[in-house]
This record gives sequence, structure tokens and C-alpha cells, in this order.
Amino acid sequence: MDDFLVTPKGELHVHFNGALPPEIVDRIIVENNSADRLNEINYHHSKLLVNKKSSGLIEYLKPWEFLRLIPINKVQLNTMIEAFFIAMAETNIKFVEIRHTVIHLARNCGITYLEALDWLLEGMTIYSCKYQIKAGLIITIGRGEQAMDHIKLAITNIPLSSSQNNIVGIDLAGDEDAELDNNIYNLFKKCKHDLGLGITIHAGETGNVDNIKKAITHFEADRIGHGTCAKNDNYVLEMLSKNQVCVEVCPLSNVMTGATNIAKGHSLQEFLNFEVPFVVCSDNPGIQETSLIDDYGYCNKEIIIPNFSKNMYEYQKQYTFIKGII
Repeated sequence: MDDFLVTPKGELHVHFNGALPPEIVDRIIVENNSADRLNEINYHHSKLLVNKKSSGLIEYLKPWEFLRLIPINKVQLNTMIEAFFIAMAETNIKFVEIRHTVIHLARNCGITYLEALDWLLEGMTIYSCKYQIKAGLIITIGRGEQAMDHIKLAITNIPLSSSQNNIVGIDLAGDEDAELDNNIYNLFKKCKHDLGLGITIHAGETGNVDNIKKAITHFEADRIGHGTCAKNDNYVLEMLSKNQVCVEVCPLSNVMTGATNIAKGHSLQEFLNFEVPFVVCSDNPGIQETSLIDDYGYCNKEIIIPNFSKNMYEYQKQYTFIKGII
């Protein structure tokens, strides 16, 4: 029988603020705001947790109304980074790709994008060494009106960073129904071909299978975040398999957003049937009150893979954007 805690693991899809222990987030938010201000923004620590029976992705993401408010200085950022690595170490994660927008950090702290990037990378380096967990940064671009501005900021500043080698990928996330500027595709491909970054796209999480197709054909995605609705389209499953595009499966997150119907199961069996590569990930374990171990348990009940956790670690090493993982 698998011992999911003892087995080493890699984490390829986890959002920084969403992975933080809620008590750390609560302490910092309370520290930053007066009682009147907390009342004004209608804050309560319970709002940092996901409604596990949410009506959809919008409700699932409500904790981010408060998660986006922190940190407001470098000391708080380092407190958060250390808490993140402690949480990863507790589940025996050996390497992790950390997703962060960077732009919110810059705004909250009143610093430039480059300063925010270097603060983040500096803290990652310190605590990566302290807790013996290899780490790389994936910069997340939010779908929406400012997506073009944000990716241009990333492209301009990544080569200027003193720790550029620790930036491993670029991600597109957010409302999948939001209209995208057609020019964004070439900017993502510039990140891939000129900056050497891995491309991962949140696609097919909320039922729009065309976003998975575009991720492959327009963005040249190396990996797909979630990809839940692929199970309903054999052509897309064949595309994923043919192009060896790895799907970052986040089963418990998908259950909580309603993207996965518990009675009908996840897409895992279809991925196996079509030989679609996938890795199991945790997404937002802090606000979900879960860990990657729980996601492993869910998957192990749904599909039969001998030596599940050992084999999963090999897949994670194969598809990570972090160089030198063996």
C-alpha cells in the first residue's frame, strides 16, 4: 500500500497565496488594518476558506478578495514565503513550481515590478535552501483587460532580474470566458522561444473545451492547468496525447468548484485510456484546508496505477519546468 506522506513528491500547480496557512494570512491582514477598516471591508477569518460546496469558480475564488491585500512589505513577504515552504516540507515535497502574479505584490508594496520580482525570488532562494526544496517561479498572467500590459511587464523585466534562472514558466489564469487580445499568443510564444520559459495555460476548467485546443495551437502550451472537460471530447484527448501536453490535475479543487461531478468522477480514466500525460497537483491547499496527499488519495481511489505515488513522482520530474531535477 502507498504511504503518500513518506513518498517524495513534486508540486507543479500551486498558487502562492492560496497555499498559505489561513492563520498566517489572518494574522497579517489583522496586523495591517484597524478594526474599523476590517469592518469596512467586511473581513472575517472564515472568509479565507473555500466554500467546499461552492456554486462555481467565482464563489470558489472569493478568498482572493482578501489574499490579494497582502503582503505590504518585505518582512511580511518573507514570513509568507517561509510559511509556504514549511507547508510544502510537511507533505514531503522535494520540488515546487510557485505561481505568483507579481503585479499585486508590486502594487501592495509600492515598488516596481522588477523589485517585486527580485524580492520574491530572493525569499524563494533563502527558504528553498533552508527547507531543502528546489523551487522555480511561474509568473501568472490574469485573463482580462490588463493581460497584455502584465505580460509585457514580465517580458521586459525577466531578463533584468538578478535571479532570472529561477523563473521557469509563464501561466495564463482567470475567467476562461474573458476575451483575449489576439496579440497575446505571440507574446506567450516569445516567452517560450526567447526567454526559455515553460508555458502552462489554465484551460478547460469550467467547461470550455475550445480553450484547451487554443492552448495547444495558439499558445504552444507545454502543460494544461486542470483540463477537466477534456474527458468529453475525444479529439481534444487525442490532441493532448499526440502533442504530449501534460495536464496538471487538481482533483479536490475541481470538486470544490463543481468542475468535477463526484458521482461521475474526474477525467483521470479518460487520460489513461488516451495516454494523456498528467500530474497530480493541489492548486490552493491553504484555502482548501487540504494537501497534495489528499489529492493523491482521491486519485488512488478513482484509478488503479501500481505504485501510484512512486510513478507520479517520476511523471512530476519528467514534466517540471525546473532544470536539473533527477
